[in-house]
Amino acid sequence: RNELVVNQRDNPWPAVGTYRRVITFYYTYGDREKDPYPSRLLKVTVFTNRSDQQEFESYTFNRHEQLIFAQSRTDDEPPAEQTYYFAANRLIGRWNKGEKVSVNTVDANSNSASVRSTAGKLDNVFRASLD
Repeated sequence: RNELVVNQRDNPWPAVGTYRRVITFYYTYGDREKDPYPSRLLKVTVFTNRSDQQEFESYTFNRHEQLIFAQSRTDDEPPAEQTYYFAANRLIGRWNKGEKVSVNTVDANSNSASVRSTAGKLDNVFRASLD
């Protein structure tokens, strides 16, 4: 695994206060014959601590490096939790605070596009860290 820590020494940030983000990339080997380096992304977790809240995000990828699961939680009052399941880059399941919600709404499509975009950006960060 590789880890990226933003604000490792917990210095205060202007207008934010305490801020720290830890992104952990879990990976394994791809095709060892063609690529002998560990480069296949399996999972990414993101922990964000702010003065007023904590957030957790998790993204899981299949063996073809396609997003299959995403989850986000915050410790807001009341706590927020979103869970997404994907197959072939399509949203197939969505839960809000443990309750299943429709995947055929504009809101669901917008949110799933945002989740896929974030997962893609994190994948790009991971790829750049290997160079």
